[in-house]
Amino acid sequence: MKKKNTKASKSRLCLAIKPMYDKEFSKSLWTYDLIKEFNKALREFGKRFPNVKFIIMKPSLWKSPGNTNLSTFPYSVIYKLQKKPVSSLLKDSIAIMRNDLSLPVSLKTKSLNKINRKLKGKKKGYVAFYIIGYMEDFITKSFLENLNESSKKYSKADFVVGFTGKICRVGDLAHNYADCGFATLNGRCGVVGAYHEPHVAILHELCHMFGAKHSENKRSIMFPKQTGNKYSFDKKTRRAITLTLKNIREKRKNAAK
Repeated sequence: MKKKNTKASKSRLCLAIKPMYDKEFSKSLWTYDLIKEFNKALREFGKRFPNVKFIIMKPSLWKSPGNTNLSTFPYSVIYKLQKKPVSSLLKDSIAIMRNDLSLPVSLKTKSLNKINRKLKGKKKGYVAFYIIGYMEDFITKSFLENLNESSKKYSKADFVVGFTGKICRVGDLAHNYADCGFATLNGRCGVVGAYHEPHVAILHELCHMFGAKHSENKRSIMFPKQTGNKYSFDKKTRRAITLTLKNIREKRKNAAK
């Protein structure tokens, strides 16, 4: 009878992941089995880092920011902005975020003046897409901050991944991980929206949470766009994740003293 390697099992790092989802996700056509998709992603992670054991906690409901109009962003916003004069695009975009998307955006006078100076004399197309980029950053920040705050009661979770039906990308954008999800680099939280291969997006965002940045290697899981080889971990990605795992071990070791 083959004996278990107890030494190896004891040295495994146990990490708890908490899935959360909003009601828009649960009612979406894009909904999927969270545990099943997590297991697929973690199986691939485990092939590269066998000394890590993940515990998937029970999924919980999450009251994410904004409303269902976010699922048509940025197309609906671009449509509205193209009808506005260039001089009022920034003001109009803030109104759209507040009234149409239910996001409590506010800019101090100093910040408004700084953006206006940057956009002064620029063509309407440039101004519109600059503002869309600003709005995208605000949405990302809002979701991550909200998820972090909402998940504080789950203190046993090392990582939290929120699933939302409010972020839905189609066409070319559906092949770009950056448009289908986002995460705090070396942080606790990540968000995944509608994506035709959820486990790939989950794995990509988890790698961000373990410190990996986007890679220029088209074969890497950290390449921003979908490619044929979805599960390759390039050297920089492996190095970043290894360092984060080492830091977690050391932190726990010091806490146990």
